[in-house]
Amino acid sequence: MKEQCMRTGESFLLVFSGTNRGSFEETYKFQRQILLRVKDHGEFPMIFMGNKAALDNQRQETQEKQHLAQQCKVIYMEVSAKIRMNADQAFYEHVWVIRKFQEQKCLLSPEPTWEEKDKKG
Repeated sequence: MKEQCMRTGESFLLVFSGTNRGSFEETYKFQRQILLRVKDHGEFPMIFMGNKAALDNQRQETQEKQHLAQQCKVIYMEVSAKIRMNADQAFYEHVWVIRKFQEQKCLLSPEPTWEEKDKKG
């Protein structure tokens, strides 16, 4: 079921706990799994979202997460569901990432030739 959802998904919000390093590591593995096993692309619209940003005293270092997100070519955001910090912004960013990806995909896809159009019917 998980692989089926990955295959049909057009984008992903990968949410992890900002207070648990293991949670982020699992999210990173999940992102790699989506790219390598399911989508077979080097890039795909995704956002890493570190939740529990309001818990300043318990949050893990964010610099490493930001660096890894840059390497993965995804946006990294810190959010707090409790106080709604960046929650709406994350969804706006998500829509922007999807649109940007679709535009690039259209630009990279060549216009079909007349012969290819005739074959389709």
